[in-house]
Amino acid sequence: MYITVYEMPLVFRQVLSKPHIYLHHGTTILIGPREAIAFILRLMHYTELYNIIVVGDYVCETFIKYIGVPRMCIVDGKTLRYLDIDSKEVKKSFEYVEVCTNPQGYISKQCLEAIDKCFREGLRSLIIVNGEEDLLALASLTIIPQGYVIYGIPSIGVAISDATILKISVTNIFSHFKSIQMSVANGVDSH
Repeated sequence: MYITVYEMPLVFRQVLSKPHIYLHHGTTILIGPREAIAFILRLMHYTELYNIIVVGDYVCETFIKYIGVPRMCIVDGKTLRYLDIDSKEVKKSFEYVEVCTNPQGYISKQCLEAIDKCFREGLRSLIIVNGEEDLLALASLTIIPQGYVIYGIPSIGVAISDATILKISVTNIFSHFKSIQMSVANGVDSH
């Protein structure tokens, strides 16, 4: 099967491996134990759950467990399996479930469309990604008109990015990605 993906230019690989540093104007980093971060997120964003996209299995599960169900979670299921978290229980928290394919290191048109559709429809949505969801935090920031994208930073903590502040920066970055056709028959996890 062939899908359209957007390939990140090599010059951005180093920069976007740390978007919380590059996009620091508009991004807040929370560091500490999971429960402490969850408490701070609850204080900061509990009344704005309708305007939050969460990217990553562990952060999504943390939100559901400690804060509430956000507007959207984007997960690839890898960490959920590793943590032995029942994905059926996570799915029950959402009104709508969408599946898309996104190869590692790319942003697929299919996932961009899924994020856009789910955000516009306004239902609490779970997007399950066959492949990897990491760059979909950046993709989400290009799509949503306002709100927050919250994602985990391995071995550091959680980043909270304000879409309103970062819209121009991330759209500029994404404009440099190159559209290509890619075969995804092999190498993409299936759920």
